[in-house]
Amino acid sequence: DAMDREILELVKKNTFVVVPRAEAGSREIVPSTWVFKRKRKPDGEISKLKARFCVRGDQQRETGQTMAETFAPVVDWGTLRTLFALTIQFNLYSQQIDFKNAF
Repeated sequence: DAMDREILELVKKNTFVVVPRAEAGSREIVPSTWVFKRKRKPDGEISKLKARFCVRGDQQRETGQTMAETFAPVVDWGTLRTLFALTIQFNLYSQQIDFKNAF
């Protein structure tokens, strides 16, 4: 069920196209893997199963060269502190958001 939800979200956002291996021709097939997690309640009971489909972007080639640089969407702590300071100074409202699938 968790895998089905993940695939549906990725398909809905058009993040990839399935190409049969025979039709890939000379194009490189980028390796991929599944990551599974169990969310537990405080008493240890499993509350939710999560699945994430990951592509090994570090092994992707572009025009014959391996993609050497990888990027992660992270925030610098100084930027975050500045945003919090401005929020307090101008009496603004802030809210936390958690995206399930950020593509």
